[in-house]
Amino acid sequence: MESSTHKTTSFAALLAHTGVTMDPDTDKVNAPEEVWADFYLKNRKEYKSIRKEGCDHFHILSEIFGRTTAIGDMHRTSTQLPPTSDEERELEEAFINRGVSSYVEVVDDENEDVGGEPNNRRRRSTESTESHRRKDPKRSKTEKYDAYMDKWSDTLQHLSQESIARQKYLDLRAAKLEREQEISSSTGTSGFSDPYSIDMCMQIMSNSDDEYDELGPDINLLLILSHANDFFHEMTQFHRSIDRMPCRTSSLTGRMYIQEILDGHPQVCFDNFRMSKHVFVNFCRTLKEMNLLQDGKKVTVEEGVAMFLLIIGHNTRHRICADRFQHSLYTCSKWFKRVLRAVCTLSTHIIRPYEHNGVHPRILHNLKWFPYFKNCLGAIDGTHVSAWAPTSIQTSFRGRKVIVTQNVMLVCDFDMLFTFVYTGWEGTANDSRVFIDALTRHENHFPKPCGDQFYLVDSGYPNMPGFLAPYRGQRYHLRDYRRQGRPRGKEELFNYRHSTCRNIIERCIGVLKARFRILKDMPNYPITSQRLIPLACCAVHNFIRRHHAMDNLFIEYSSEDMLMSGVEDSFGDQEPIPIDPSQTAQMGHIRDDIASHMWNDYMGSLLGIDLTEALRLQMEVQKRLHEQLQIQRNLQLRIEEQGKYLQVMFEQQCKSTMNKFNTLSTAEEPSSVSSDPIDMAAKTDTSINSKGAESSKQTATKRKMPELDPSNPSNADAIIGCRFFNLTLRWWQVLGKPFQVVV
Repeated sequence: MESSTHKTTSFAALLAHTGVTMDPDTDKVNAPEEVWADFYLKNRKEYKSIRKEGCDHFHILSEIFGRTTAIGDMHRTSTQLPPTSDEERELEEAFINRGVSSYVEVVDDENEDVGGEPNNRRRRSTESTESHRRKDPKRSKTEKYDAYMDKWSDTLQHLSQESIARQKYLDLRAAKLEREQEISSSTGTSGFSDPYSIDMCMQIMSNSDDEYDELGPDINLLLILSHANDFFHEMTQFHRSIDRMPCRTSSLTGRMYIQEILDGHPQVCFDNFRMSKHVFVNFCRTLKEMNLLQDGKKVTVEEGVAMFLLIIGHNTRHRICADRFQHSLYTCSKWFKRVLRAVCTLSTHIIRPYEHNGVHPRILHNLKWFPYFKNCLGAIDGTHVSAWAPTSIQTSFRGRKVIVTQNVMLVCDFDMLFTFVYTGWEGTANDSRVFIDALTRHENHFPKPCGDQFYLVDSGYPNMPGFLAPYRGQRYHLRDYRRQGRPRGKEELFNYRHSTCRNIIERCIGVLKARFRILKDMPNYPITSQRLIPLACCAVHNFIRRHHAMDNLFIEYSSEDMLMSGVEDSFGDQEPIPIDPSQTAQMGHIRDDIASHMWNDYMGSLLGIDLTEALRLQMEVQKRLHEQLQIQRNLQLRIEEQGKYLQVMFEQQCKSTMNKFNTLSTAEEPSSVSSDPIDMAAKTDTSINSKGAESSKQTATKRKMPELDPSNPSNADAIIGCRFFNLTLRWWQVLGKPFQVVV
């Protein structure tokens, strides 16, 4: 299979060389030696086989294994005015008949063999420049009128000659009849009384006279024509007497239908014309003010625009549309072409880049895109639109999905407005080929980015200055991230945000195809009209967006993270056209810088979230610790206050006890009151100790206090102070804090 494909490609390249011919009988190539020498340098073994054996069934193999037959001759941009009818006709003839050849048999009668037998016949291949469907090219109305007048004058001249011949014959025949009557009267036989009777005609038809031999054939022809003329005259009178039945008899005319929709519910206008009522009125007024359409004798601009919108919005056939608006099929088709040309002219004014002061607001207010895509102008993508093509050229229109399509390149900004449209390429052409053709043709006037500006493109386009493509081999589409979670690495993060930002073009295409059903099932219009229909649809799309941004379809496709169904995956199915490596490397460095900056900010934001959480927890812990410390300080202050209060109270108690001791020691007698201070201290200590402590000697021993001689009166104060200290120490041990009292 691969060898057949490669051989067919090489054979086609050889035939494309100037001066190379092919023998259709043997499928061998006739080429000069210098041509063979040039091709031998490429692949000597293969071209030696081609020179010796040729290529059997080349025409069939070229259709099967041909890489692509797309040439893009029908290309058309939104910046160009629509062509005239004559230009469309010539372009369609040239496009359909490209590569059509005819084989003419040529017999060489001069070079005969000795035996008198002619040489073998040979066929000569000639390129056909005329249509294989029409023998005569189309002519204008003026040319047709002149041709008809010439034909009519020739007919009148021929009839005048025939009438002269007929008059001459009748004169001769009358003289001959007179002679025959004279002879019959002399002989007694009866002749023919009526020269135009059946018997006379039969005699005339069977007569072989010399005069009749000269004029008879013309007379026969005249007789047949006269009888045919009488027959058709009678049939015409008969048909005129029959009453004709009118076809368009509905009481609801086209104007009444339009007025009923404009006066009715707003949803009815949107369902029929795919736009709101005020947008429809403004659209018709704009076409009138720009002098693109004017009211006709029977059809108004509103009716013509309504028929056009009904056809492209619902893919309605012209017969149904003609019955709906009560017009003829010819009138419906004529107004469709007229409105189509007017809307394509309008597209040169509304399909264009719109200037914004600084960064676009949708980029500026989205932290995922700013400042990484601050210089972005919009997005570019290609889509396949349904097409209809004759069988002879359908191969070039059949893409990967087998159906007949045309490849349309679209450019939009972040307001969901198309800024450039390029149509007319066959479905077999990939996106990058259409893209390069749009850039390299100067007449296209592609809005190229300036300076640091760029467009977002998918992996099917080259990563070159002014056009930023994602990383190949990494996840890209939004549905991939929905299934597998967050991006891992800077390449995936860049692809994810690139995809969310470039999703604007996919949503624009979704709105376009949802509004205009004709793009999914194209009728059998001429190819020149099929390439204009996507342009007109994009122009109507922009007009609706600028006059009614909150349209139902725009609201439905307004989500930035919306997953589009039917989005073609560009990875692995298209090979981009090679570009200068230096340009690719330059844009690759810019992409790496953006990806690195994006990844650093992304990781910093994740770490910033963790530090904030930790700081919040730390502050909460510190707050709780501070509350606990405050509670401890308050408790300590209260304990200190209680200690001071107890100390004061104990000192007062000690003083009162000493005063009582002094009073008792002086007032009472020694017999009744013991004058021993040690016994008084023991009694006082026993009264104070609620638990019934032991004697002063045992207490002193238990508290490890030095034993004092109670017989010495000077030790009484010391004994009382020590007991006071022991009591205070016990109290502070209960409170949990040491306390020292200096007595």
